[in-house]
Amino acid sequence: MRSAAPAALPNQAAEPYIPQQPRTPSPWRRFSPTRFIRRKRYRHAWPAAVRRRINACRSVRPHGDVSHDPQRNNTIGAEGTVPQHQIENTIPVLGVRDLNRSIAFFNEVLGFVVEWNAGSVCSVIRDGCSIMLQVQDKTHPCTVWIGLDGDALFSQIQDSHAKILESPSRKPWAHEMKIADPDGNVIWLGADPNAT
Repeated sequence: MRSAAPAALPNQAAEPYIPQQPRTPSPWRRFSPTRFIRRKRYRHAWPAAVRRRINACRSVRPHGDVSHDPQRNNTIGAEGTVPQHQIENTIPVLGVRDLNRSIAFFNEVLGFVVEWNAGSVCSVIRDGCSIMLQVQDKTHPCTVWIGLDGDALFSQIQDSHAKILESPSRKPWAHEMKIADPDGNVIWLGADPNAT
């Protein structure tokens, strides 16, 4: 609102009225650190430097932990960016000498069927879970864990020709048994220890 010109004193010529310009408050005074945090509704009016400082503080992570920072495009370490969900699955690979013999073993003893076969390597699958078999000149026996939903498969395995390394037994972590395939790989099976 424009203020009226002051009245002239008696026997004094009136001076021309020059209106005073309103003082513009400093943005740093208006948005001081003790005030702008509480006044979130004015966030859109914060100075750009203040907004950049706030965003920088919010993106602070422990040293080296920037894997969940959306502003860094899921950067992991300093090597580059790695988008999320890149690992599709993990599959054990067993070395075997005779691929057809191993396929027959996993089918007759454990109920796996061939998912694909490339001649020297193949994949067998049951209930959506896969095991890869690879022909190797010198095999090194290893162990693969198979988690079971119940222990009904134990009796079927005992009735088969499989070599039993450990009969079914209840342990604190699982009701388990161990068998060996024709190449000496250990198949370690386990179910819920509290299952009836």
